Amino acid sequence: AFRFVFTKFIILYALAIGFLFAFSENILYSPSFIALEAPWTFIQRIALTTILHTITSLIMLCSAFKRPSWLIWGILMSMIIHYLYNSFI
Repeated sequence: AFRFVFTKFIILYALAIGFLFAFSENILYSPSFIALEAPWTFIQRIALTTILHTITSLIMLCSAFKRPSWLIWGILMSMIIHYLYNSFI
Protein backbone atom coordinates (compact mmCIF):
# COMPACT_ATOMS: atom_id res chain seq x y z
CA ALA A 1 0.00 0.00 0.00
CA PHE A 2 2.84 2.37 0.81
CA ARG A 3 4.49 1.83 -2.59
CA PHE A 4 1.22 2.65 -4.39
CA VAL A 5 0.79 5.89 -2.42
CA PHE A 6 4.45 6.81 -3.02
CA THR A 7 4.12 6.13 -6.77
CA LYS A 8 0.92 8.17 -6.91
CA PHE A 9 2.73 11.02 -5.13
CA ILE A 10 5.60 10.91 -7.66
CA ILE A 11 3.19 11.07 -10.57
CA LEU A 12 1.22 13.96 -9.08
CA TYR A 13 4.44 15.79 -8.26
CA ALA A 14 5.73 15.36 -11.82
CA LEU A 15 2.42 16.53 -13.26
CA ALA A 16 2.47 19.63 -11.07
CA ILE A 17 6.07 20.46 -11.96
CA GLY A 18 5.45 20.02 -15.68
CA PHE A 19 2.25 22.03 -15.62
CA LEU A 20 3.72 24.89 -13.61
CA PHE A 21 6.86 25.05 -15.73
CA ALA A 22 4.79 25.15 -18.94
CA PHE A 23 2.53 27.79 -17.40
CA SER A 24 5.46 30.02 -16.47
CA GLU A 25 7.07 29.55 -19.89
CA ASN A 26 3.81 30.46 -21.63
CA ILE A 27 3.51 33.61 -19.53
CA LEU A 28 7.10 34.47 -20.44
CA TYR A 29 6.46 34.05 -24.19
CA SER A 30 2.97 35.62 -24.27
CA PRO A 31 4.18 39.16 -25.10
CA SER A 32 5.84 37.80 -28.26
CA PHE A 33 2.64 36.18 -29.46
CA ILE A 34 0.59 39.25 -28.58
CA ALA A 35 3.00 41.43 -30.57
CA LEU A 36 2.79 39.06 -33.54
CA GLU A 37 -1.01 38.98 -33.28
CA ALA A 38 -0.96 35.19 -33.42
CA PRO A 39 -3.62 34.00 -30.98
CA TRP A 40 -4.04 30.56 -32.59
CA THR A 41 -0.29 29.90 -32.31
CA PHE A 42 -0.39 30.91 -28.66
CA ILE A 43 -3.35 28.60 -27.94
CA GLN A 44 -1.59 25.76 -29.73
CA ARG A 45 1.58 26.45 -27.77
CA ILE A 46 -0.30 26.39 -24.47
CA ALA A 47 -1.74 22.96 -25.25
CA LEU A 48 1.39 21.35 -26.67
CA THR A 49 4.00 22.70 -24.27
CA THR A 50 1.90 21.75 -21.27
CA ILE A 51 1.80 18.15 -22.49
CA LEU A 52 5.50 18.22 -23.41
CA HIS A 53 6.72 19.53 -20.07
CA THR A 54 4.42 17.26 -18.11
CA ILE A 55 5.71 14.17 -19.93
CA THR A 56 9.36 15.15 -19.66
CA SER A 57 9.00 15.94 -15.95
CA LEU A 58 7.37 12.56 -15.44
CA ILE A 59 10.24 10.84 -17.28
CA MET A 60 12.88 12.58 -15.16
CA LEU A 61 11.19 12.02 -11.80
CA CYS A 62 10.20 8.41 -12.45
CA SER A 63 13.71 7.52 -13.59
CA ALA A 64 15.23 9.24 -10.54
CA PHE A 65 12.92 7.49 -8.09
CA LYS A 66 13.31 4.11 -9.78
CA ARG A 67 17.09 4.30 -9.37
CA PRO A 68 18.97 7.51 -8.60
CA SER A 69 21.68 6.52 -11.07
CA TRP A 70 19.06 6.56 -13.85
CA LEU A 71 18.42 10.29 -13.39
CA ILE A 72 21.01 11.20 -16.03
CA TRP A 73 19.25 8.92 -18.54
CA GLY A 74 15.91 10.49 -17.70
CA ILE A 75 17.35 13.96 -18.21
CA LEU A 76 18.97 12.96 -21.51
CA MET A 77 15.75 11.37 -22.75
CA SER A 78 13.79 14.47 -21.77
CA MET A 79 16.30 16.68 -23.56
CA ILE A 80 16.02 14.60 -26.73
CA ILE A 81 12.22 14.76 -26.63
CA HIS A 82 12.37 18.53 -26.09
CA TYR A 83 14.87 18.91 -28.96
CA LEU A 84 12.63 16.91 -31.29
CA TYR A 85 9.63 19.00 -30.25
CA ASN A 86 11.53 22.22 -30.95
CA SER A 87 12.75 20.86 -34.30
CA PHE A 88 9.40 19.74 -35.66
CA ILE A 89 6.78 21.99 -34.06
